[in-house]
Amino acid sequence: KPDQPPAPLATPSNGYLKIKTNHARLERKIARQRDSYYHQKTAEIVRRSSMIAVEMLKVKNMMRNHKIAYALSDAAMSDFIAKLKYKAARSQVKLKAVGMFEPTSQLCSCCGFINPVIKDCAIRDWACPKCGAYHDRDINAAKNILALAQKTSVQEDEANAGQESPPERRQRKAARRPRDN
Repeated sequence: KPDQPPAPLATPSNGYLKIKTNHARLERKIARQRDSYYHQKTAEIVRRSSMIAVEMLKVKNMMRNHKIAYALSDAAMSDFIAKLKYKAARSQVKLKAVGMFEPTSQLCSCCGFINPVIKDCAIRDWACPKCGAYHDRDINAAKNILALAQKTSVQEDEANAGQESPPERRQRKAARRPRDN
C-alpha cells in the first residue's frame, strides 16, 4: 500500500553490533594512547629546549605518496604541533616555524650548496659535490631547519630591539593603574 512506510532494511545482528562496539572501543583506546604519548613527548621537548624549530609541511600533498599516506594519516601531526605550540608558549620557549619552500634537505649544512638531485625522496643519504661532506637526508634537514630558525630569530630580535616584551608591558600598565583600597 502507498500509505505505509517502506519496510526497514535488515536489522544488524548482535554479533555485528558487538564487533562494531569493540572496534569503536579499540579506536578510542588508540586515540587516547596517542594523545597521552604526544603530551609526554611535547612536554619533554619543551622542558629540554630553549628554542624549538619545526618545518611546516603540507601533509595533504604528502598524502599523495601511497607509500607513506597511511602512516601520515594515522600520526595526527597537526595535533602534535598544536600541543607543542601551546606548551612552548606557556613555558616561554621560542617556537619557530620554517617555511615549506625552504630546501632544507637539499642544502648542504656544511657549505650551503644546493643539490638539486636530492629532490628525489628515495635518496636517503648523499655526499656534497662541493665540499665532500656526507649527509643523512633527515639529519641534514634538521640541521638546516635549526639554522634557519636561529637566523630568523636573530633577525626578529634585532628588529624588536628596544621594544618591551608583553610581560614587561603588562607590569608597566599594572603599575600605572590606580588601586582601590
